[in-house]
Amino acid sequence: SILPRNGSGSAFLIQALNSASFLQALAKSGKMIPVMIGGLVLGGRKYSLREYLQVAAIVGGTAIFNLAKGKGGGKSSSALGLMCLVGSLICDGVTGGAQDGLKEKARKKGLKAKPYDMMFWTNFYMALYMLVASIVTGEFFTGYTWTLANPSVLKDILYFSICSAVGQSFIFYVVSVFDPLVCTTITTTRKIGS
Repeated sequence: SILPRNGSGSAFLIQALNSASFLQALAKSGKMIPVMIGGLVLGGRKYSLREYLQVAAIVGGTAIFNLAKGKGGGKSSSALGLMCLVGSLICDGVTGGAQDGLKEKARKKGLKAKPYDMMFWTNFYMALYMLVASIVTGEFFTGYTWTLANPSVLKDILYFSICSAVGQSFIFYVVSVFDPLVCTTITTTRKIGS
């Protein structure tokens, strides 16, 4: 399933960003490389020379831009941060490859991957996975108790959920109409402006 990798990838990235260094900011610019490898290995994709060159140019350009901008703030690297970054990139590659594989299986059956179906099932299984993970770590009960004590936060949670759903609509549209590599290209290059 894509979901445990997707949820784990997010957790790895959050931890990596908490101990982000300049090297980690640059490595995250290369997110397209593991997605491409995942597409090759898990999704059965074939890429043209032009696509390889485009990925190399985008990764190189993003890295140069980040170098010029000085992203990473001079924080020192921690072993945990580097391991979490590698874990996040591996999960990105596996997720992209699995999405390519699912799209290919659907195509062979004469079906088309639909963005809202992908979004629903991804979020459904992600919620189950994260519910179990939060119960196992003890964070569920802490969060639940805090939310009961601070009910005004529910409005913010609702707003955040709506914004997340709108953003995911665009992401799943791009994945279903194009492919995970195109989606990763968009999300990587948009980071240049932030």
